[in-house]
Amino acid sequence: MKKFLILLIIALAAGAIWYLSIGNKPESKTAKEFLEEGCELLDRDEIEGAIRVFEKGAERYPSNSNMQYLLGICYSNSRNEEKAKTFFRKALELNAGFHIARVAYADSILRTEENKQKAWKMASLELRKLPQKAFEDHGVLYNMACLYAVNNRPESALQYLLRAIQTDPTTSREEAKDDPDFDGIRHLPEFKRLVH
Repeated sequence: MKKFLILLIIALAAGAIWYLSIGNKPESKTAKEFLEEGCELLDRDEIEGAIRVFEKGAERYPSNSNMQYLLGICYSNSRNEEKAKTFFRKALELNAGFHIARVAYADSILRTEENKQKAWKMASLELRKLPQKAFEDHGVLYNMACLYAVNNRPESALQYLLRAIQTDPTTSREEAKDDPDFDGIRHLPEFKRLVH
């Protein structure tokens, strides 16, 4: 019996050592590695896989505003706008100067709020927080164009798209050609002139 107890203790100790050294090994990926892996999946439209990667990354790096923002993008792409809005808000709480996240948050307000008048007031308050310098950024300009296009404001959408094209002509035109956010204005001659 004594020999059995010694063997049992040795086996338990070996199992505990294995569990602590290998089986319970902490995630060793950097935030950048999580972001790169998740973005690769997102680029291939593997939304569920991207969500899993970004959620793991957000768990490991909870103060990373990019992780929160990209989770918002994933949920927006999977048509879960309420959850997207939550992650965009988290990204802004972590980094109030994250301008593209602010535009995405305003857009998510417009997509989720049933009272459109109230939604425009709330979204406008968010957009007013953007500094003038933000409107020199291609991403902000392009996303503002999308926001207005989706919300049936073609004049504003075209103005921001023009500014985005002036900032980065190749990227803006390529993205706009296939972006479903512009489906409501794609037929307009002004849109066709801008993207072709």
